[in-house]
Amino acid sequence: MLGLVWLIYQSIHKRKLHIFGVLLCYTKARGRNIAFLSNIAVASQYRRRGVGSALMRELSDFYRPQKDIESIELNVQITNSIAIKFYLEHSFKIKEIRDLGYTMEYRLHSESQSFRRFSFFYSNP
Repeated sequence: MLGLVWLIYQSIHKRKLHIFGVLLCYTKARGRNIAFLSNIAVASQYRRRGVGSALMRELSDFYRPQKDIESIELNVQITNSIAIKFYLEHSFKIKEIRDLGYTMEYRLHSESQSFRRFSFFYSNP
């Protein structure tokens, strides 16, 4: 199993970091090789500014050259409509309906799929 963590941050003053967002993902063979997105979070004051999209782009850019990884999957609760909308906007498809949510999938090597490019911007709140 390989685990990956991406952080988007900005240095503030000396030796202080302010984290905007974090993404946690790991790979594990399950009959076929997938990357599983376990968590993505963006600090509330930086939401709707492209941070989540930048994290998703980094995730895709990391895994796309790895031909043995076919897709990125995640689970999301059916009541989390904001997250579901975000994932659909980033070309994830509902793969399976579960009791409390969905398993969603992003096919890495499908020519019709690519994450939409968003610019990331920062300004002090």
